[in-house]
Amino acid sequence: MKLILIQPPIEDFYYTPVRRQPLGLLYLAGIAKSKNWETLLINAHSPKKSVLALPDSFSYLTPYIENHTFPFKNYYHWGASWQEIEKQIRENKGELFAVSSLFTPYYQESETVIRLIQKYHPEALIAAGGSHATLFPDYYLDTLKVNFVIAGEGEKAFSCLLDFIQTGKKEFLFYAPNLFFKEKRGYGELFPEENLDLLPFPQRDLLKERDLFFYRKKGVSLIAGRGCPNQCSFCSSRKVFGNQYRVRSIDNIMKEIDECVVKYQAHFFNFEDDNLFHNHSFAIDFLKILIKYQKEKNMTFDFTAMNGISAETLDEEILTLMKKAGFQELNLALVTASLKTQNQLKRPFDSSHFQIIVQQAQKIGFNLRTYFILGLPNQTKEEIQLTDSFLKKLNLKAIPSVYYDIFENNPEKWKIQRSSGFANETKYLSRKDLIVFFNLFVKEFVH
Repeated sequence: MKLILIQPPIEDFYYTPVRRQPLGLLYLAGIAKSKNWETLLINAHSPKKSVLALPDSFSYLTPYIENHTFPFKNYYHWGASWQEIEKQIRENKGELFAVSSLFTPYYQESETVIRLIQKYHPEALIAAGGSHATLFPDYYLDTLKVNFVIAGEGEKAFSCLLDFIQTGKKEFLFYAPNLFFKEKRGYGELFPEENLDLLPFPQRDLLKERDLFFYRKKGVSLIAGRGCPNQCSFCSSRKVFGNQYRVRSIDNIMKEIDECVVKYQAHFFNFEDDNLFHNHSFAIDFLKILIKYQKEKNMTFDFTAMNGISAETLDEEILTLMKKAGFQELNLALVTASLKTQNQLKRPFDSSHFQIIVQQAQKIGFNLRTYFILGLPNQTKEEIQLTDSFLKKLNLKAIPSVYYDIFENNPEKWKIQRSSGFANETKYLSRKDLIVFFNLFVKEFVH
């Protein structure tokens, strides 16, 4: 039996290279390996890029591009060309193709991959998974005609799906958690993996050498836990990972880190957790073990958490240990300095706590940056100026993220739901306002 996993390319004005390793697909490959499936990964998300003509969907940006106020230079295809991808799909036949569809604005790239599979292998089964597929499974089942949608965490569902293909017994499908198909549409509560230690490690052997480099350092992405206990209204984490926040045992994480050091010579580790150090006691114990491990190996590593660290449980003890362990950079998400909006969005901390953490981190010597959101519903110019003043007072590098609606249930608007699209005007903020504020923050804080 042969499984083909595909991570599509992306098309956007920019991209983040640290997210090139398809961790979710590599976890599924670990399940397939345990069942003796032959597995191929087509990782079309590579550093390669080519300039594209601006899609019609973004025609509303043309005036800003022409008057040189739009902050991005070009619209790009990031990754393998469609000709290369088509060739790989055509030449590789499998019983099952699993396609990642993580982010809403890149749904068309996933759709193109699915159409190519259907063109060259009409008899093959196709499963789609990822955040976007989880939020909109009917689109994949009814419009794209995929056979299966794996919603949320996919290891149990995927295991059952492989068992069905091997045996032909449909009971594997009907009792599979988080697995949807034409005859099973019971969308409701998702079932997370309760014991993450039981999962096989991601099968990084499927990666190419180029995929193991971040910023000219050899490294890997990994997770220490899944889910987030917070309830921020703009975030999809609870829709994908459920309401349970779970961490792996420290011993299990360290075994994976050691494997990556020995097998792949990794010295750079990016944690993709949504909330890495929410559990205070876990953070302290884990960081002490990381420090001890490096001392015993006579090595020094770089650690980062590109998704950001939530500040509610941070304190001077955790920050000090993070720095000793090898975290040189700290990404903190403020979202807004307005207490009223913080409460409306159900943020887990306020500006005063954020300020304390920033000042402690600055004293320890972190390279600090913060993220905040422009264009939140009901956000005013005065609120943005309040955030601007607050960040200036703290002398922080600030990265503006323009608000987009991750729950937008209209395929015609999916493509523009991205920070670089400036898609959602409000009664308080026009598109011109958003672009002006974006450029102002980038000029003031980034350069």
